[in-house]
Amino acid sequence: TGTQLNVASASENEKDFGEKGQKSSLNFGLIGQNLANQALIGSTIWTGGLGYQVLTENAHFGPGGLLLGIAGLVPLLALSRSIETSESYLVSGLNLSTNAAVLRLFGPSPQPVAALAVSA
Repeated sequence: TGTQLNVASASENEKDFGEKGQKSSLNFGLIGQNLANQALIGSTIWTGGLGYQVLTENAHFGPGGLLLGIAGLVPLLALSRSIETSESYLVSGLNLSTNAAVLRLFGPSPQPVAALAVSA
């Protein structure tokens, strides 16, 4: 029941620092996990599996589908924004878990290029 200290050698700490001596805040392990998950899910489309079959049989990208997609985008964005800015306790867990995941991935400083690379 004592307090344990996490003591690391200088060489272990040095690997976390970049050229300018600033600690890298990107969590490359978690980013790699997310990319692997997306590759696993996407592989059913790329390899002609079940995902490809469902996509080719049920997706119709004509003018009607495009208009329906745009019409559906507006309420989804409005709902997403209202949840994001809500102070309600009903969605606080969702907002907290999203914020925690973003902090774990990218650290406390904004990194839009890294975020774009991971989300693309």
